[in-house]
Amino acid sequence: MDDRGNNTRQDDAIEKTLAAHDTRSQHAQWLQNIRANLAEIKKGRDISRLRGVFAGIPGIVAGAGPSLEKNAGLLKDVQMKYPIFCCDRAMKRMTAAGVSPQIAVVADASDETAAFFDDIDVSKITLIAPTYSSPAMLRLNWRKKVFYNVTDDVDKGYESAAINMTERRISAIPGGVVVGNMAMLAAKIAGCAPITFIGNDLSMTEPSEELKNSGKLMESEGKNGEKLYSIPGFLAAFEWLIKFADADPDVKSGRLKLYNSTEGGIMYSDNIEGLPLAEFLLQYKGTNKSLNTLLRSMI
Repeated sequence: MDDRGNNTRQDDAIEKTLAAHDTRSQHAQWLQNIRANLAEIKKGRDISRLRGVFAGIPGIVAGAGPSLEKNAGLLKDVQMKYPIFCCDRAMKRMTAAGVSPQIAVVADASDETAAFFDDIDVSKITLIAPTYSSPAMLRLNWRKKVFYNVTDDVDKGYESAAINMTERRISAIPGGVVVGNMAMLAAKIAGCAPITFIGNDLSMTEPSEELKNSGKLMESEGKNGEKLYSIPGFLAAFEWLIKFADADPDVKSGRLKLYNSTEGGIMYSDNIEGLPLAEFLLQYKGTNKSLNTLLRSMI
């Protein structure tokens, strides 16, 4: 093998070593957060308590991307009939549009996450959050707090430590890279079927100046030939979702249908079936039962 081959292997090894170091550094911070959160975790519920709470009811995962604003009016009209699993960054846009999601989902450990709920009355909202959430997030006056740990194929030591620190009360679910994927997993556990994504575009047509200067911006082409911009984390999240859909027995068998209602962006591809939100709502009727009553009956 020539020197170029050796150099490539060395570069790959260095990148893997650096990535593993970054992961372990992140996990050290997560464990600190878990330790600080133990009192709140003990008062909270395990995510397994969600199992089947919305069995057979179509679910909606709402992110903060461009397609959310386009469809906010539709969500306002149907919010009492469809469980909405609202990603953290989307909450202010939802409430501004007159939508009051029953559930907020977070997946980040940073203190900035709590700011997404500034000036929002969360007392009627159930929080679904990782045990490593920012303590600032858990200090908010949520109706209920539901916790999950995450599995980790890279750092099994972290996974074991998190489960033991939470006294094996909190179940571990796969880490889905971004909050939208975690919201989908929560909706699946709750028994929602089918599930669609809105606002989870995972890309943008006009990046911010901050992103332009970050060195992380990646160009790609949308399904309709438009130029799109994304970042590595979003692309990794979409790859994770595709692999999940290919491997999950419920999705593979057709018992659970996953749809993409973004109508644009990286996520709008042949990998996850596209269905505009208006058509999703027409094809899959919501429930006449009280979603809040169903939620309270379980947690």
